[in-house]
Amino acid sequence: MKSIFVFLLILSSAIAEDKFLSNTLGSHMVLPRAPNKASLWGWTATQGVTVTAVLNGNHTFTTQSQAEGYWKIDLDAQQAGGPHTITLTNTENANKVELEDILFGDVFFCSGQSNMQMTVSAAFNATEEIAHAGDYPNIRVFTAAMHISDHPIDQLIGVSEVWSRASNDSIGVQDIWKWFSATCWYFGKNIHTSTNVPIGLVTSSWGGTIVQAWSSPNAMSQCNATAFGDKLFAENSMKSHNEMFMFYDDPNKPNLLWNAMVVPFLNWKFTGVAWYQGESNQDQPAYYSCAFPAMIRDWAERFQNPNLPFYFVQVATWRGDLNKIPALRIAQTSALKLKNVAMATAFDLNDAASPAGDIHPRSKPEVGRRLSLPALAQIYNQKVRLGPVLDKVIKVNTNTVAISFQAGSGVISLKNPVCTVEPQYCGQVAELQTADDVWHAATYKLVGQKFVMTLDGAADVKAARYAFADYPLAVIYNDVDLPLPPFVVSL
Repeated sequence: MKSIFVFLLILSSAIAEDKFLSNTLGSHMVLPRAPNKASLWGWTATQGVTVTAVLNGNHTFTTQSQAEGYWKIDLDAQQAGGPHTITLTNTENANKVELEDILFGDVFFCSGQSNMQMTVSAAFNATEEIAHAGDYPNIRVFTAAMHISDHPIDQLIGVSEVWSRASNDSIGVQDIWKWFSATCWYFGKNIHTSTNVPIGLVTSSWGGTIVQAWSSPNAMSQCNATAFGDKLFAENSMKSHNEMFMFYDDPNKPNLLWNAMVVPFLNWKFTGVAWYQGESNQDQPAYYSCAFPAMIRDWAERFQNPNLPFYFVQVATWRGDLNKIPALRIAQTSALKLKNVAMATAFDLNDAASPAGDIHPRSKPEVGRRLSLPALAQIYNQKVRLGPVLDKVIKVNTNTVAISFQAGSGVISLKNPVCTVEPQYCGQVAELQTADDVWHAATYKLVGQKFVMTLDGAADVKAARYAFADYPLAVIYNDVDLPLPPFVVSL
């Protein structure tokens, strides 16, 4: 491991000396639109070199390189659209960098583990989707390569896919773990078709990875792992899953992916973040309930946007270690207390027959669509319907609980799902906990617009939970066919 880190240190230093322009930038990219000022940055061999950027041949911007040759230029704020050209020169040498086919629009950062990494080619309806990808030339995509570093680095160590127009080639690679992310694609495509704004999609993901790897030291300092009683690393239960993705080295150590696959993007003014991760932290739900919000807050601070929108997917179904994923789903909801954070459900989109394993459902078109809905509502002020939201859980009597829903949840109805896997993975729809801490299956019904749970007998209940299983039987939906997320509440 030490020799690898030494190699990465040497490599990153060489990049800083030789790379005039950040490798997160390039022709065909989407740069942030007004009111943001898009940035260009890179390095010269020495300090004090004049760097010039010319937009469309007639708007000139200059700066001088600072310590270690670092330079950064902020362009004037530009309205959405294009294409534009940018020419970069410096007084150090006669070389030019010509950036072509540049659009201004909104750029989203898509990150997480394998369900974010899983490509369009592995999702449902892949053949048709790939064939028509070229119908969206104002969607541009970029994929960071999977690398680690034991210290923060300014440049990506590798790029799997440089900035590219949407096409059957740029989103249709048949290697299902290479490019382009299906969840990110469908998320961005739905935003683009709903707004007609040029969309840039950046993916930086690695399958089988824990939240600690994506977190900075500052984020991790906010959560003392030993205080939660969880297993620190979910190495045993995830071993076979991780082995599919460790092409370079084990990324599952604190900060390694933050250093190598997030820090190089910190100059970007992203419109928002899309996140799909959590399965690898299934052994530590209590820790995750602290670490995940801490990471989100830290990312917003480091991206210099305290209001950075962050949209995540609540993990889907998986026949892993029995009854571990349900607690992780609940832990994920701890992030919803943060401003500009929203969650898309996926627990009802099970896919036991997925060729990539049931941990990787192929229902990414619907996952991406659901993930885009809060973005359309919050960022673009569109009147889109979201899923039902729990309001109050009221103890009607010793053995009966009534659940109401927030205004705007829509008309609630009940479905009658069927368990498609072994019964122990489906669990119970509704459960009530008695004073002896035992959970019991409860009967349930819809009374008006309240979901009523009842435990037979005279026992006094103290807590209620819904859809708490690996393969939950999703029952509660609203009138736009979105499910109520699983919940656990004390009474």
